[in-house]
Amino acid sequence: MFSRTFLLFLMIFLPGMTLAAGAVWFGIRGTLKLGLLVLAGIAVPGYLLFWLYLAAPKTSYALSVGLPFVLGAALIGFLIRFTPPQRRRLVPLVTPSLLTFFAALGVLSFGFLYGGKNHPMDTAATRFSHSLPGDNIMPLLLAEGLHHGTIPRPLAGDWLSSDRPPLQTAIILDLEPLVNDWPMDYEIASVILQCLWVFAFWLLLRAFRLSQLSTALVIMTIYLSGFALVNSLFVWPKLLAAAYTLAFAIPILALPRARFRRSWWLRILSAFLLACGMLSHGGTLFSVLGLALYTLAGLRLSVIREGCVVAAIAVVFYAPWIGYQKFIDPPGDRLLKWHLAGMEKPNNIPAFDAIRSAYEKQNFSDWKWAKKANFMTLFAFENNFVDQLGFSAKRLREMRVLQFFYLMPSVGFASLGAFGLLFWRRSKELKAARVLFVCFTLSALFNILMEFEQSATIIQSTSYTMVLMVMAACILAFRGALPRIALAGCLAQCIWSWAVYLPDLRTLTVPSFQPVALAGGMLALHVLALAGLAVLLFFRPPYRWGIRS
Repeated sequence: MFSRTFLLFLMIFLPGMTLAAGAVWFGIRGTLKLGLLVLAGIAVPGYLLFWLYLAAPKTSYALSVGLPFVLGAALIGFLIRFTPPQRRRLVPLVTPSLLTFFAALGVLSFGFLYGGKNHPMDTAATRFSHSLPGDNIMPLLLAEGLHHGTIPRPLAGDWLSSDRPPLQTAIILDLEPLVNDWPMDYEIASVILQCLWVFAFWLLLRAFRLSQLSTALVIMTIYLSGFALVNSLFVWPKLLAAAYTLAFAIPILALPRARFRRSWWLRILSAFLLACGMLSHGGTLFSVLGLALYTLAGLRLSVIREGCVVAAIAVVFYAPWIGYQKFIDPPGDRLLKWHLAGMEKPNNIPAFDAIRSAYEKQNFSDWKWAKKANFMTLFAFENNFVDQLGFSAKRLREMRVLQFFYLMPSVGFASLGAFGLLFWRRSKELKAARVLFVCFTLSALFNILMEFEQSATIIQSTSYTMVLMVMAACILAFRGALPRIALAGCLAQCIWSWAVYLPDLRTLTVPSFQPVALAGGMLALHVLALAGLAVLLFFRPPYRWGIRS
């Protein structure tokens, strides 16, 4: 598994690293900007090849075969011709890249700790929680269909290919020539893509100029949470969407606006990252609206104008997918009607008419009750979680289920760190925590108000960017208010969460499942991955940590 994971990791990151090297060649500097280019570069080949596959599958396959050689030659050429200062600009990108690799290796080795590589999709759907739906296989089904020159109709069950945004499918298609075993290689590549949130979060936290220890505590505590473990192994593209949404947020939250206004390429880059978030999962909309409201809160005309420019460019990148939904596999609006009109079953009613009809039937009292129920679903259930504390198999399963569905249990005991926001100490951690918490609150507000049905704000219907933001805000507030206690608290939560998700409880979930002994090789790989993460996060690298924007 190590060799396949490393090979697919190299192929996924090759376009991004080549794009960053090209940017250095043309005089762009700053780890922050180069890191955003790496994330954008990972998506560019797949984004372009997806549309080409619709017209000419054989030509697209030939291009995907030759592209790694062209990109590899270009990257080597840049590195040879670079001066030493130019090479040093790329060195800091090694840290978040390797963090992503070790994060993916840790998830895979932990997920397949009790076997299951012969049926990776089923294992991912049952290993950590109750039996999950078939959402993790949908990008693979579309990729296989496009490879053979057809679009499966329906894609799975009563779902159409146009119901789910295509970015994960697009990137997988770019990797197709490397595939030996579709299900397992797809699982490995998709786990790497889900773990891009580590790369994006590292950039964001470094952009806030936090200490190395604070950055390490946030990433390690979130990584070892049930939320990250489950949603990284079960590869529906929600964490991929969060990675690109966080990347889109970095220029908003960290770059000086004057510099942003002077740079057209930064506007285009931000717009593409925004489009990638939306092309990964539609729930991204809640976080995008929250970030937009945070940015426009000052009501400055120049900021509003810049926001409109970025949004217009993002629409250009997103427009081909709208065309696909309307003309190739219509209607493509099932999720829109489900969330905004409460229509779960597919139908041919136009989305606007469905939303208008739903609200016409709802009186104010019903609307108010639905929003209250949405609020309680998003911010309650911590008592239920505390009641289930324990290490019996039944209690462990109930804790996992609660953490899967509900926000406060998924944050865990780190949620107590939110009280640190009440401290008024001058601290970079507290300042960053307040920014992230405000962005989370605004996103949650849109989620509560826009979801039509009552109690609809379970984690799976929200943006995962919101979850990552509130988890980071709680940890940073804890760290800013009580630094030493926060260090012990985060360590305790990491150990506790790892212990909760270590046992294999599939005998409680799948009656026909036969218990399997723990695989020593996988455990060794998992320990190696955790050690790699710890070294990269907690030990000082051989270059300066300071990030230039």
